[in-house]
Amino acid sequence: CVTALGESVRLAQQRALDAVRQVRFDGAQWRSDIGHRAIKH
Repeated sequence: CVTALGESVRLAQQRALDAVRQVRFDGAQWRSDIGHRAIKH
């Protein structure tokens, strides 16, 4: 599980995606749409 905080939702999203890209193992999956709805509104 990866979580992140930031001064904005966009920054928290970027930090989470940066962290999740460092997680590597066979069968690893992640959602790239996390935070999109909050950023859109």
